[in-house]
Amino acid sequence: MYKELAGQKIIPDDILFAKKSFLKRESKIYHDILSAIMSDPDVYDQFLLSLTYNSNKIEGSTLSENETADIMFNGQTVAGKNLVEHLEVVNHKAVLKYLFDYLKSG
Repeated sequence: MYKELAGQKIIPDDILFAKKSFLKRESKIYHDILSAIMSDPDVYDQFLLSLTYNSNKIEGSTLSENETADIMFNGQTVAGKNLVEHLEVVNHKAVLKYLFDYLKSG
């Protein structure tokens, strides 16, 4: 019933095996993706921005990506936007930085 309601399709075993094999191959190529992201400040900042903007957007934020970047990297406030939206950006960035530092140290 779940598959019917969720629109799930049955994936043939050979296709599923091929997909799993592809993912296994790719994971070996990018075995230390966290270091690759964190070693390039531009990539790291874009990653933080994308995660923050999209996560907050899902939760109903009215901030644009540029407004999110201004709050996140320049400490600016955006006229007409409420304090909660500003704090969500600042807090999300702080949590992501903590998470990445924790994962890198472990």
